[in-house]
Amino acid sequence: MGVNLRNVKNILFDLGNVLIDIDPYLTIQEIENYGGVSWNESSEREALEQWLHAFERGQITPLNFCQHLCNILDLEISFEEFVEVWNKTLLEIPEERWRLIRELSEHYNLYLLSNTNEVHIRTIFYMYKRAYGQENLFEFMNKEYYSNIIGMRKPDRQIFEYVLNDSGIKANETIFIDDSRRNILAASELGFQTYLIGVNEEVSDIFN
Repeated sequence: MGVNLRNVKNILFDLGNVLIDIDPYLTIQEIENYGGVSWNESSEREALEQWLHAFERGQITPLNFCQHLCNILDLEISFEEFVEVWNKTLLEIPEERWRLIRELSEHYNLYLLSNTNEVHIRTIFYMYKRAYGQENLFEFMNKEYYSNIIGMRKPDRQIFEYVLNDSGIKANETIFIDDSRRNILAASELGFQTYLIGVNEEVSDIFN
């Protein structure tokens, strides 16, 4: 299934499992390998989610997040070990997606909107620079929006309004591509065209 770009001027991409590959379960598994409580089985799952959301909004530092995470999950590791564990989620940046962005940039305005955190985004930048020799994550993007930098996260309505106001684009001329149904529904309510990318669906295929 492909996307209908007939009335589209702008494409707004999610990052994880859309343009780069991630697997959060690998971090959960590594926490268990260190003797910690499983994230999914923790009796304080709600508190974990709240701390994660605060981390993704840039409201707490990586060190503070590490301390809270270790306390809740009974995890005894150093900050350096935490960074390694946390980055297990990140896999690779496939070259075909880099080429896709380059090709699409010749016809559309391209933007990125990601729920992320300081540890992940620093690592992703490093991975991208090493792979493609570029300072920016995607040099062909008009602009990139990261939750930890702008202090908001999906699916909150205000983050989509921020992107619209900051970029000067119109929702009805923009297609938003994400792998989260909640995020897609939130964007739809503001008038975005949307596409929910499926598990194991390759983003480059939907533009064929």
